[in-house]
Amino acid sequence: MTQGSTKGVPIDTDPTMATNSNQLVPSQAAVVTYVGARTTAIPVPANNGGTGVSNAVGSTITLGGALTTSGAFASTFTMTNTTSVTFPTAGTLATTAQLPSITATQYNVLVGGAANAVISVGPGTAGQVLQSAGNAASPAYSTPTYPSASGTARTILVSDGTNNIYSTETWAIPGTSGNVLTSNGTNWTSAAAAPGVNCIITTYNVADSPATWTKNAGTKYVEVYGWAGGGGGGSGRKSTSGAAAAGGRGGGGGGFFHFYGPATCFGVNESVVIGAGSAGGTSQTTNATDGNNGTPGINTTFGNLTAPGGGAGTGGVGTTAGVGGTGGKLFTSFYSGDIAGILGGSAGISSVAAPPAPDVGTTQFPYAAPSGGGGGGGESSATTGGNGGRGGNIIMNAVTVTSGGTAGVAGGGAAPGTGSTQATSGGVYTGGTGGGGGAGASTGIAAQQGGTGGIPGGGGGGGGAGFQSAQNSGAGGTGGNGRVVVVEYL
Repeated sequence: MTQGSTKGVPIDTDPTMATNSNQLVPSQAAVVTYVGARTTAIPVPANNGGTGVSNAVGSTITLGGALTTSGAFASTFTMTNTTSVTFPTAGTLATTAQLPSITATQYNVLVGGAANAVISVGPGTAGQVLQSAGNAASPAYSTPTYPSASGTARTILVSDGTNNIYSTETWAIPGTSGNVLTSNGTNWTSAAAAPGVNCIITTYNVADSPATWTKNAGTKYVEVYGWAGGGGGGSGRKSTSGAAAAGGRGGGGGGFFHFYGPATCFGVNESVVIGAGSAGGTSQTTNATDGNNGTPGINTTFGNLTAPGGGAGTGGVGTTAGVGGTGGKLFTSFYSGDIAGILGGSAGISSVAAPPAPDVGTTQFPYAAPSGGGGGGGESSATTGGNGGRGGNIIMNAVTVTSGGTAGVAGGGAAPGTGSTQATSGGVYTGGTGGGGGAGASTGIAAQQGGTGGIPGGGGGGGGAGFQSAQNSGAGGTGGNGRVVVVEYL
């Protein structure tokens, strides 16, 4: 065979073949030499799927899948160093020039505002927190501040009226089932509930009136005590020369009501009005003139329950005993009626040198009604005054539970006493007692004013009698103010 070439490729020719034969037999060694010299020297043309560019040795393109571009535009990737980029599964890559311009104040917070615009909020003040304003407004910082660090163990966040701070007191772990929070004066501890029936006691006095009582949501039964204002005592008569005169009558004790029943008997709210005790009759300054009447006490109401005020004591009339103030009415869930036992005491009168003691205010009904005031001491024709009467005692089962005001003592002795306030121990809950009656005037010694009734509802004592041109009569005592006590059983 003879070696030759065709279009730069070495071939061997067979002499036995015709010169115009299409059969070429390349030399194996020649092919190896030819291919080895041209694998890195001949680029693959672009129209054959290549780049048309001769790459440096070691530069490769590795595809994990098909690579497809669209658009008849040239693409240039400029690499400034070894680069690895992970592309998203979909979307459009943006240039830095295409990003929105965002300007933020130092330490502000960026949020999405109206129309999806980015806005800057804050920075607020130290301790404030960023709070949502809903889906139609930008968030805003709170007005109060909050602690930046945790408080002491078992303390809680509380308001000081301006900001939120940790409490100084600690709060106990619940402890045993059924325990309640109990204050030890410094912290809240967990302790067993006190045994017995739990109740709420609310007291209303004149200073609280008018008021509205609100029933506790857990109340099962309600007990209500109410006392009206006591009546004022009458003043004594001022006599003519050498004539006897009567002292004033004591005022009547205020009315009383008591009701116990299911909580459903009352509304969620009930109005409360406390009746005041009323003034006694003013001193008589005119010779040969009867004393002045006191003023009736004022009613006390709780919802539809009413206790009428105590009756007024009448002024001293001539040498005849005046009429004492009438007692109020009693109403309970089992009894209603007049209580004659809380009349005011009568006046002590006499035409002899040593007038007898006047009657005293009494209470005979064994319950918590207030008592009447004692009568005022009379004046004898010899210008010698008599002692006043004691205010009525409150007696239950023949035992004196609380005493009336002490009687005034004639001749410059002790002034009449104020009635006692209610007794609240030993299983009783009473009204006040009547004030003591004032003593009549004596030569050179003024007549005494009646004592004030005890709270609640005691009648005022009657004033002592006076005599012509020397001593005016004593004024009547003021009745005691009323009261309401509500007990809720839970």
